Amino acid sequence: MGNITFLIGNGFDLNAGLKTSYINFYETYAKLPSNSKTIEKFKKEILRSEAYGWKDWADFEIGMGEKSTLFEGEEAPEEFLECFNDFSVNFHNYLQNECLKVDWDLVDVESEIIKKFLHSINNFHDDLKTSKKNEILATIANKQRRINFLQLNYTDVLDKLYANTNLSKFGKNLHIHGNIGGGYHTIGVDTIEQIKNENIRNSEKVQTIFVKPQFSDLLKKNNIHHGNERDEALSIIKSSTIICAFGTSLGETDGFWWEKIGRW
Repeated sequence: MGNITFLIGNGFDLNAGLKTSYINFYETYAKLPSNSKTIEKFKKEILRSEAYGWKDWADFEIGMGEKSTLFEGEEAPEEFLECFNDFSVNFHNYLQNECLKVDWDLVDVESEIIKKFLHSINNFHDDLKTSKKNEILATIANKQRRINFLQLNYTDVLDKLYANTNLSKFGKNLHIHGNIGGGYHTIGVDTIEQIKNENIRNSEKVQTIFVKPQFSDLLKKNNIHHGNERDEALSIIKSSTIICAFGTSLGETDGFWWEKIGRW
């Protein structure tokens, strides 16, 4: 069986017209009022993306690790988590509002959107110049093959396309970093070494929340479904004949996944 796996990132949402880039959210978040002096300082001094050149979510994640040095004193780990949690909660609310802007009744989903969706999936290879093209065509033609989706983003746009399509054509659709429906967004760095503030880096609480692999371990330990999806996603990667990445950034903070795909 030759399986095809699509790795989906935030670029998918941007192409769908959603304003889900880091800069989009930061412009909204920076204007939100807060009673916390720590959070206000966080917005003004640490999230100054225009000063650091942060554009993508990977920039924010690695940047948070680097700028953790701006949190000082014994309370640094708690202040870091206060700011990060406030950021995450507001980001979740922002994504929910963005997803509500998609009007699924505006066009005939079955005849228009789904048709184009299926065409894109079945013809992703059209513009590829590779000696493997015949192998790709053979995999697509294999009636036993399954098409899986591993989402690094959090929105429900692809989920609704998936739900309105003939499911016999597909395998799994997993949000490996959480989603707006189930929560537990995985945002952060890939290793503790990417947190430059030693005091914050050594905090076990920070590690389990802000270091992605450890956060997934925590979810799995507590038998939360999202934590188990990581193992399922790893199994899907291993069983893939083709992996097609769309709208993803090769960021350092997702090193766990790029290493697995590289080994595959």
